[in-house]
Amino acid sequence: MGKNDDRELIDSDEDIIDYKWSFVPKKILFFQKVSQQNVNHLFIIYLITGLIRDLTPFYGRDAKHLFLDNRVPDEIYCSIEIQKEGVFDLFSINLKNGATEKIMTIPDNTFEIKADIFHKIIIISSLRKKDMKITYSIKLHQNENPAELFTMTLSDYFRIISFYEDGKSFFALSNLNKNFISLVKFDIEQKKEIDTLITSDRSDIDELYFNYYKRIPLAAAFDSIKREINVIENGYKEDFDFLNRQKKGIYRLHSTDLKNEKWIISFESYESPKSYYLYNRLEKKINILFLENPAMDKYKPIKSQPFTIKFGENEKLLLFVTIPQQQEAENFPLILNLYNPENRKYGFEFEPFCQFFSSRGFACITFQYSGISGFGKEKYTKGVGKDGIKRREEEIINVLKWAIDRNIAHPQQITILSDPINSIHSMHLIQTNSDMIQSLILIDPALDIKKIKSTLQTRDALTLFENRYEYLFINNMDEKEDILSIIKKIHCPAILMLNKKSDLYDYSKVLEIINSSKVMNKDMLMVAYPEMDRSAFSDFLMRTENFLTRYYNTDYIELKTENKMEIDIR
Repeated sequence: MGKNDDRELIDSDEDIIDYKWSFVPKKILFFQKVSQQNVNHLFIIYLITGLIRDLTPFYGRDAKHLFLDNRVPDEIYCSIEIQKEGVFDLFSINLKNGATEKIMTIPDNTFEIKADIFHKIIIISSLRKKDMKITYSIKLHQNENPAELFTMTLSDYFRIISFYEDGKSFFALSNLNKNFISLVKFDIEQKKEIDTLITSDRSDIDELYFNYYKRIPLAAAFDSIKREINVIENGYKEDFDFLNRQKKGIYRLHSTDLKNEKWIISFESYESPKSYYLYNRLEKKINILFLENPAMDKYKPIKSQPFTIKFGENEKLLLFVTIPQQQEAENFPLILNLYNPENRKYGFEFEPFCQFFSSRGFACITFQYSGISGFGKEKYTKGVGKDGIKRREEEIINVLKWAIDRNIAHPQQITILSDPINSIHSMHLIQTNSDMIQSLILIDPALDIKKIKSTLQTRDALTLFENRYEYLFINNMDEKEDILSIIKKIHCPAILMLNKKSDLYDYSKVLEIINSSKVMNKDMLMVAYPEMDRSAFSDFLMRTENFLTRYYNTDYIELKTENKMEIDIR
């Protein structure tokens, strides 16, 4: 820090999956892909000598999960599939002599493990596929089998943050028996939450500031109409006041040193991507470390403006509006950006789609619709199922009418951009509001409800848990509904981005529908990509820009790409 002596530690063609500093001085632990075996191994690198040692040297066997504790610097926990493929055992590994001790066999359908290696406590989170319930179980080192703590539904939220110093309880983010995700204290012996430490009556906790070495929460941030930070730990108010005064956007605490004198933080706003800083608590100074995307530094991002509008009698919708730079609102072609695959509430972060389209002459709107996570269970459940589809469509129409009335959107130049789940709303809207919505952009759309339902059931526990909101939404839909037939009825221009490897639709069937649409003289473009990576999105945006400029008067700048696509059908 403070010097220009950066050097590459590992020169390898293999991907580094993750890394952590060891509490043994000048050693870093890291997971790296071993391509010829198609697995990941855990390695340690000695910074002075450059020596790299494989801590999981079992041919063809995968390693995952890594737990460390500064109170036991010579010991780590790691899970390895030694017995057979797909079956993982959790081991204690001594960093001095490499000795290992088996702690337990990890149960099937486990999607997360939390371990307190100082008190020898392991908590297992698993998914019961027969009833789609999540089970949390605990194993103490002296016990043979894990004991159940509690179960919850997929619509509940519970995430363990860290164990208390005494090992008798732990911190968790939870909305069990409450509407909003709050920071709670969970007692291990009583098997229940015994105290709510931080909560809000308007939104879930958006960001938790936590010192993992001292095992204490410092503060929590909430995003509703504006960002609020609740400081709960004595002695830290000056730090958060100082960071608030920087006015560089929202900030996150990524790590601290053991003395808690230096923090690594990042700032992000809807005007700029993340930038990382070193914050010196003693001197109350911050110094730039690096930009997450240095290429963006030469551009001037476009500011997004938050608005609230009425919905119904007693509700409000929060919008973020981005219009082309240095121009007044004057009937722009509009992109309603519903692309939100993680189903999280829109905040004050940098939004790349809005920046892209606004730089091309479009206005762009994102908004907090029902069925989004971040504003409590009640807000989420309003957007699930058939009633949820109807409600969200009403919200979308409300937003579009507002944009037209405010002269932000040209009434004959409105486009909807959707992710897999929101594509269902979008296609329903096109059927009933073709006079208001003139074109459609669908990214990996959900096109076959029956197939998606059966496919979701076959996924592993981690994937299913990570996509639980998608599962809950789809599971409440009628699998007889033929989304593909809706495409046939769409008469506006549409462009689809499909993942060639996706198991969420019958690829040949989609191709047949697009071909039939072509025969009906509809302007529909489908582009299928081998993988949904960054280059695919870049290529798709260029194609989308070219596609839309046939209909809308924007400042189009042609950008070339050398990506070879598998299918391009007009």
